[in-house]
Amino acid sequence: MARTVHYYRVQPKEDNELVVSTGKLAGRPPRNIFQSSFPKVKAFIGKLGDQTGIEFITMVQPDEGCPPPARRTGRRDTRVLEVLESGELVAVAVTIVARND
Repeated sequence: MARTVHYYRVQPKEDNELVVSTGKLAGRPPRNIFQSSFPKVKAFIGKLGDQTGIEFITMVQPDEGCPPPARRTGRRDTRVLEVLESGELVAVAVTIVARND
C-alpha cells in the first residue's frame, strides 16, 4: 500500500481559489536552473505551514530523478495529465488538504 505524500505550493490567494474551484493544479515548462521544454506541475514535498498557498495530495507520481524537494509531475503520463495548451500548460487533479489565504 502506497503512503500518502503531502505536497505544497506557495502561491497567491487568487491562484488558491482557482485550484479549489477546478480541483486541478497547472504548470508550465520550468525556467531558470531546472529548465525544460516539457510543461510540469511544480510543488514541494511537505507541509505548507503558515505561507500563503495550498497543501494537497494527488495520485500523480513525481518524475523519476527530480532533485528534492522540488516535484515535477506527470511529464509524460497522459493517463493522469491533462494537456491544457500543447507544449505550454498541463494540469493534474489534486485534493486540497490545507489552504492559507
